[in-house]
Amino acid sequence: MREQPKNGLLARAAESGEAAAYIADLTAELSRLAHRNGLHALSYLLDLAKMEAETVITEVKPRPETATEA
Repeated sequence: MREQPKNGLLARAAESGEAAAYIADLTAELSRLAHRNGLHALSYLLDLAKMEAETVITEVKPRPETATEA
């Protein structure tokens, strides 16, 4: 059995995931704005930031325990 996180690590991970989700949404909107206004390099960089935020979201999601871990 795995030891439970200490000092609110799970709560902070949830907050990080929420922050990353907000950043992903915001950068997607900014990327569309940049693209519509011909700022293609900026749009590209914002898309990269969005992808990084989405990666963080998947990394902080708690993974379900498998039968071998229990």
